[in-house]
Amino acid sequence: MTFWRAAEAAAPRFGVELKMAGVHNAAEIEHAVITFSSEENGGLIAMPHTVTVVNHQLIIELASSTGCRYCLHSATPPLPVP
Repeated sequence: MTFWRAAEAAAPRFGVELKMAGVHNAAEIEHAVITFSSEENGGLIAMPHTVTVVNHQLIIELASSTGCRYCLHSATPPLPVP
């Protein structure tokens, strides 16, 4: 939640609105990305959490600007190298 609070505090300075998805698994992640991608000028910030780390490849694929499946700008935390 520390990252979320920091993002919330910074959001007004960048003129953005934050919405928390509160996902728990891959299906919920996909539903959230589909929902957010329907909004104009949307973006995605994947906060560091077990769910986002375990599903990082899915998140990258869904939000990828190169594959453009849902065309979201995204920011993800650095992942540990296995």
